[in-house]
Amino acid sequence: MRTPAAPAILFLVLAAPAFAQPRAGKGQGAIVIHDGAPVYANSKGDKVEWKLKRGDAIAGYTANGILAPSYLLDEVDGRVHVLYFQGEQKGMTHTAWMDPKDLSRFTYDGSCQDRASPLAVKGFSQRWNACFEEARDTKLDLLRPAWEPSDRALTPALTPATSATPPPSPTPSP
Repeated sequence: MRTPAAPAILFLVLAAPAFAQPRAGKGQGAIVIHDGAPVYANSKGDKVEWKLKRGDAIAGYTANGILAPSYLLDEVDGRVHVLYFQGEQKGMTHTAWMDPKDLSRFTYDGSCQDRASPLAVKGFSQRWNACFEEARDTKLDLLRPAWEPSDRALTPALTPATSATPPPSPTPSP
């Protein structure tokens, strides 16, 4: 005889793998490659909720309904869903959308946290975990040489007029 609880128990047995907390896999992140890169409130529309600077890191974010998110760069309507920090790269995370042209992607080892999360929690503050930081730093090391020529062009050359050493005073003639 079947009991009313049998379907519920069967569901739990079959659904258990979906709710398990795997520690393997990979996640996706990216480095912002332009200063003032807009972070959009939605996959469509022009509402900008924040701007990120060159060198900031973001993680991919794929919402999965009631299940935990996955940390992959999910493209919808020509934008990718991202997880980011406003300002300092720790504290409270936000999710929004970015143009993939403003990003340089990387993959990180997801074994540091459950479900390949890029985050670690310290007290009440979130921050990037060690696996994410290692992949981020490797990607930044690859990008910096390409940024150096433009950085040098923006830095004014030191001229005698702007030098910290005052010019020599003229010697009086006899």
